[in-house]
Amino acid sequence: MEEYKRLTLGEAIHVIAQKRVMIVCHVNPDGDAIGSAYGLLRLVELTGGSGRVICPSEIPERLRFLCDGDSTVYESGMENDFDIIVAVDSASASQLGELSHLARETALSIDHHENCTMFADNLWYPDAAAAGVIVYDLAIESALRGYVTGNLSPVLRRVFAAIASDTGSFKFANTNESAFSTAAGICGYLAENDDGGDFPVDCMSVSDISSALFDGKTKKEIAARRIANKNLRYICGGKVAVTTINADEMTEHELELRDLGGVVDQVRGIEGTVCGVVIKADPEKPGTFRGSARSNVDFDVAAVAEKFGGGGHKRAAGFTITARSTDEAVEKFARVADAALAEYNSTSQK
Repeated sequence: MEEYKRLTLGEAIHVIAQKRVMIVCHVNPDGDAIGSAYGLLRLVELTGGSGRVICPSEIPERLRFLCDGDSTVYESGMENDFDIIVAVDSASASQLGELSHLARETALSIDHHENCTMFADNLWYPDAAAAGVIVYDLAIESALRGYVTGNLSPVLRRVFAAIASDTGSFKFANTNESAFSTAAGICGYLAENDDGGDFPVDCMSVSDISSALFDGKTKKEIAARRIANKNLRYICGGKVAVTTINADEMTEHELELRDLGGVVDQVRGIEGTVCGVVIKADPEKPGTFRGSARSNVDFDVAAVAEKFGGGGHKRAAGFTITARSTDEAVEKFARVADAALAEYNSTSQK
């Protein structure tokens, strides 16, 4: 089994500085993936390099303000136009989806997931609230070492979006001291260096960024939430709230997976439950169901997700289930969750 090196900040900077960098992120990208990827891209440019962000899934409408209008679509063989490939916020090669074949060519993985399967030399902060925290440290270290002489504002605005997104506007359980101190550092820097950047996001305050992330919703997202409320049920003795969106519902309302990103937050935090789960049909792959789980307590949803080839954090994870129907997918999830809950209950009672 190949061993990969855990790099220092200095070593990671040497990997990316002045290079042509192809930056890839995970399927169904969230704000941390997109904010970190584009923050890293702006950092590479400030070192005198160039690059492009490529994503295996379409980016949700609410996150496109971070994308600068660039195309993120992969074209066969395009990796040959770059010096290196860097993966961001991807806990395993499988999370790269249709880009997973690029894992073996990846020079650097920047990740913060506790439960991860390394596939490249890495800059890994398992205690970080978001990958954005790592990109922030990389940017500051780059400036201190003289790799960057320009204004870091274009990097830091996107990094703030990454951290705010993955912490749920600093209210999720992963929010820690480094998340707050990094956000404070960004705010302090922007107060003194507000100029710099050519895109609309570069004119946004941190409050504008937070509002763009959390306040706006598309009509399709509202439709998805309405379906999720209708289909809400309780499994595992009422301890798990789960909702589903099947293929017919996806088609009827012209929904795509990118429209469903906020649904899981509807089912988390329900009284008497330990976690909330959403299981949705993949409209492009019949028989495939994508799942997201969020824990309300110290119940490890990543351990459950790993049973289906997924992973993530103890309180936030994703997975994929192969089944003939949403009901069968829920049944498969329930069997694994029941066993995990039994272990959790026995441990918590000691």
